[in-house]
Amino acid sequence: MNDPWLGAMVFVLGLCGSAMCSGLETGFYCVSSLRLSLRLGGRMRDRAAEHVRAELDRPERLLTTLLIGNNIFNYVASLGLASLMLSMEIGEVWVIVLQAAVLTPLLLVFGESLPKEVFRLRADVLPYRLVWVVRALRVVAMPLLPIVLGSARLLARTDRSERRRVGQGERIATLLKESALHGALSPVQASLIDRSIELARVTVGSLALPLAGEVIDPADKPRLRSAARRWAPQPVVVLRSRGSVAGLIDPIAVPGDPFALSQPVRIDASTTVRDALAQMSAGRCRLAVVSSRGRDVGVITTRRLASPLLEALRDDAARG
Repeated sequence: MNDPWLGAMVFVLGLCGSAMCSGLETGFYCVSSLRLSLRLGGRMRDRAAEHVRAELDRPERLLTTLLIGNNIFNYVASLGLASLMLSMEIGEVWVIVLQAAVLTPLLLVFGESLPKEVFRLRADVLPYRLVWVVRALRVVAMPLLPIVLGSARLLARTDRSERRRVGQGERIATLLKESALHGALSPVQASLIDRSIELARVTVGSLALPLAGEVIDPADKPRLRSAARRWAPQPVVVLRSRGSVAGLIDPIAVPGDPFALSQPVRIDASTTVRDALAQMSAGRCRLAVVSSRGRDVGVITTRRLASPLLEALRDDAARG
C-alpha cells in the first residue's frame, strides 16, 4: 500500500471508527431509562428503541463488541498512518517516532475524548440512530466474542476472594464515580449518591442524640397532657425514674388521641442508618429510641438520620 491517498483514507477510516466506538460506549451508558421506556410504550413500534433495550439488557456483550471494534479501528488507523509515512519515503525509525507523536494525540482527542463528550450530550438521540453500528460490529466481532467473554468470566471466577472483600456498595460507588468523571452526573448528584451509599456503613449510635425528656408517671394523665402542650408539635419522651423510656407522646403519629402514650420503636445502636430509616418508615414514626445492650442510651429522628444528605445540599447551596 504505497499510495499516500489510500493510506490517508485508511487512517481516517480507523480514526472515525475509533471515535464511533468510543462515543457509543458513553452514549449507551448515558441513555435515559425513562425516555427509553416512553419510546417503548408509544403507540407506534419503535424498532430503534427495541434494539437499544436489547443491547442494554446484555451490557457485557455490548461493551465487549465496542472494545473489540475500537481495537480493530485503532489498528487500522495505525496501519494507515504507517503506510502514509512510508509512501513519503520516511525512514522506519521516524515512522515509529511520528506514529507516537501524531497517532496517540489524535486518537486521544478525536478518537476518545471528543466523541465521548458529543455522545454524552446527545445520549437521547445518537444511540438510537447508530445502534445499527453496534449490530454490524457484532457480526465482525462474532468469532472473538465467545473467547473474550469466556476469558473475562474465568478471570472473575478466580477473583472471588476479592469480590467478597469489596462489597456491592463499593462497586456501585466506583461505577457512579466513573459516571461523574464522564459528566453523566453533576457534582451535586455525585455527592448525594456518595453520601447515600455511606448510609449503609454509618451506624445509628454515631448519630444518636442524648436521651432527654420528662420523668412522668405513665398513669398521670394530667401531667402527660401538660407536657404534650409544652413540647408541641415535637414528640415528648416520657422517662421512668431509672432513666429508661416509658413511651412517647406524638400528636402527629396518633392524631386521633394527641395525648396517648405509645410504645416507641427501639433501634439498636449498631444498626446502620439505612436499616434504621427502613424500620422507622415501617413503624411510621419520626423519633425512635436508641438502645445498646438492653439499655436506652439516646434518641434518633428521621431528620437526624438524613443529615448527611441534607449537609450535601447545604454545602452545594453555600458554594452556589
